Amino acid sequence: IETMQRYILGTLKRDGGLFRKPSHAINYLESHDDHTLGDFIRIGLGGSEQVADVDANAVLSGEQLMLNKLGALFLFVSQGAVMIHQGQEWARSKVIAPTDAPDERVGYIDHNSYNKDNETNWLNFSHANMNAELLDYYKGLIRLRKSHPAFRRSKRSDFTFFNSADNSFAFAFHLQKTSSGDANEFFVIVNGDRDKSAGFDLPSGAWSVVVDGERAGTKELYRIENLIEAPPSSGLVLMR
Repeated sequence: IETMQRYILGTLKRDGGLFRKPSHAINYLESHDDHTLGDFIRIGLGGSEQVADVDANAVLSGEQLMLNKLGALFLFVSQGAVMIHQGQEWARSKVIAPTDAPDERVGYIDHNSYNKDNETNWLNFSHANMNAELLDYYKGLIRLRKSHPAFRRSKRSDFTFFNSADNSFAFAFHLQKTSSGDANEFFVIVNGDRDKSAGFDLPSGAWSVVVDGERAGTKELYRIENLIEAPPSSGLVLMR
């Protein structure tokens, strides 16, 4: 939890991080090397690294979709520049393609495709259509971040963090509008527990939920007061 909170703040040296200012941080969930985030989640949830049907492998299960959304939410509410790798917004998978060059790993998910100038590294936009819900979620998070400087220009003093009393995989933070010039303040919950919800008491008053486990954006999805629960493997962004 402490490490994740440090990322939220911009990985500052004063917190044991790398940077003097949040603007020095480049935040990302995946890059060109190692597994894509989508494949990391597929394998982590027990999926096979050997793929018989590339299209079927590309389609996200419900749990895979939730974890991809949760990672994206965490990325977009963190101070610092956001980097999105190509195809991350639809949980792109990299499966080693058959070519004239002999490769005993053909048909396996590739953890580092730097040496393949072939279909392994191509972007298959039909897979984007298959995972349109995740793509739309990314679009909504981009709108939210671009519309609200609180997620880009806040100071450390604007944050108040809260841990869950009965869920060690969840935390929340209240983000004031003091430094950023934003017209709104925010309350964000991140729940990484796959089995248990996480409840938090809200600061007094009515809050508009703009991001939940299903949808993301800048418009109010519903309004709530006092107490809110984040379901397993999900996050929430509330605004007022």
